[in-house]
Amino acid sequence: MTDAAASKEGYSGVSTGVEQSVENALLTWRRNAVNIFMACSVLGYLPAMILMLCGQCPPIAWAVKLLLYFSYLVLVFAAFLKAVNHRLRLYAILSLAYLTAIAGVIAYPGPFIRALPVALPVIGLVLSGIRCGRITAAASALLILLTPFLSTLFPVRAKSLTIGAQSSPESFGLMLMQGTGLTAMLLALMILLELFYRFLGQALTDQHHAMNEVERKVGELTRAHASLAQEVDKRRKLEQELTRIADEEKRRLGLEIHDGVCQQITGALLRCEALALRLDRGQPASPDDVKALSTLLEEAIDEAHGVARGLCPLEAAPNAIESAIRTLTRRTQRITGIPCRLVTTGNIHIDDQIKAQHLFRIAQEAISNAVRHAGATAINVELAIAENRIVLQIIDNGHGLPEVLPTCGMGLRTMACRAHLLEGEFSVTPLPQGGTCIRCTVPHSPPSPPFA
Repeated sequence: MTDAAASKEGYSGVSTGVEQSVENALLTWRRNAVNIFMACSVLGYLPAMILMLCGQCPPIAWAVKLLLYFSYLVLVFAAFLKAVNHRLRLYAILSLAYLTAIAGVIAYPGPFIRALPVALPVIGLVLSGIRCGRITAAASALLILLTPFLSTLFPVRAKSLTIGAQSSPESFGLMLMQGTGLTAMLLALMILLELFYRFLGQALTDQHHAMNEVERKVGELTRAHASLAQEVDKRRKLEQELTRIADEEKRRLGLEIHDGVCQQITGALLRCEALALRLDRGQPASPDDVKALSTLLEEAIDEAHGVARGLCPLEAAPNAIESAIRTLTRRTQRITGIPCRLVTTGNIHIDDQIKAQHLFRIAQEAISNAVRHAGATAINVELAIAENRIVLQIIDNGHGLPEVLPTCGMGLRTMACRAHLLEGEFSVTPLPQGGTCIRCTVPHSPPSPPFA
């Protein structure tokens, strides 16, 4: 998977989570908004109900009054029955509102009744969603268009909904009742729209923050992917270098065995054949011949021991690492003439032979780098065990590391890799007075005391 594809997939997944979060927030807001809207409607229409009960309204037939009282009671119960699903309560109120509007346009087609169908789609859209808004808008449009024809089409019903002659629009009771109804509708709509406006603002702000968070996480994932790719490439190069070093070590050992042990054994074999030929001729064997043969065999054995020590420089003993590093420093000083010494602190006792082997190879590589590349004239190796930690330091007084490390060199990487395998820490630090300090710190479990 490419970086772009990975980023796009991560972005899509987080965006889906953001959309789901916004949808849940909208559902919660609508549930609370329905409660607030119904409570405001109960309070807003209360004066109109009081005027109707006190007789301060135009004469209305009992069927219309019963419908108005029933609608208001349903509104009161819907406002307090919050345990019922908010959509069911809203649909019940909208249905009764349309019945009231139909009866109203037949009996008293005033401004309140004409405004009610216009307000209902807004309420349905905000409190329920697009589907409810479309249905209520279609119903309201149909009702508004058919309003002029309802009294004509249903004259009997229209007469049954009114008592006597229809009051003039200028009558005080009619104007007061319609004024209170319009005021209640206006306040409810304003409160509803203000709440919705605040919700939209908060939702947009939250979405903006969420998208910023998405972009930040996508950026982090992209950087992490790039860093992982670089690390994988480094590990691949390190594996290739380790393979190359292993192959070179095999070739070196093969040459040492061929040019050393094999030559000594071949010489001893020739001496044996010469001695056997002399004996076959009846010539006596001299002590010098036997001594020369013995010398060749001893040299072959010593050469084989040297090769074996190169393959496994540590013996199977807890204190073998101290002896192996001390031998390494002495041999370095003898061969190069550079002072090289080992300083130990604490009880150098390591039971883990793999750990000891890695530490020895780190010391060997660091000393080799100081001799071959740093131009050092003195090398100090420090090995300490304290507080459940093993600390290995190699300090030289050479010219230090270059500002840009060569890409072909893998010595530092192999040492760092060995420290990582031991779950330790590795650092290379230039010294103020010149030179370099290579430090490796690994965890250490002290040996358990023997049972009494």
